[in-house]
Amino acid sequence: MTLIDEMWLATLLQKARTQNPAAMPVESVLSMVTRNGARALGWEIEIGSLAEQKQADLIVIDPNTATMLPLHDSIANLVNALREHNVESVMVAGNWVMRDRQILTVNESEVCSEAKRRAPRIRERAGIVLPERFNKVRRPGR
Repeated sequence: MTLIDEMWLATLLQKARTQNPAAMPVESVLSMVTRNGARALGWEIEIGSLAEQKQADLIVIDPNTATMLPLHDSIANLVNALREHNVESVMVAGNWVMRDRQILTVNESEVCSEAKRRAPRIRERAGIVLPERFNKVRRPGR
């Protein structure tokens, strides 16, 4: 789950719940994840919009992909069509944490490997038993 997916889901759920395609305007969703998100955290002075004296948190987006084209309405495309692969770079507090799709602050492959290694023990400690979801096909001779 990502904030990108949650923006789209927020609009979709409200439209389905109310049976009204205008129930959750894209401008409202964008405000929810920027200014209003910062306000909810009590950080509206530091973050939530690009302004003088605020931390420079931003993302650089490549809209030239099949998911975002045609680009008629920039805000609607951000909320409804943006996907993770569109994010090229990310800046937090004026520092690049991802540049040209390369994460700069941690070794991503090490983090993923560690997460895979720890997952079985976490499930065990939490008492989570996962059902078999797919039939396993055995090849002859194996």
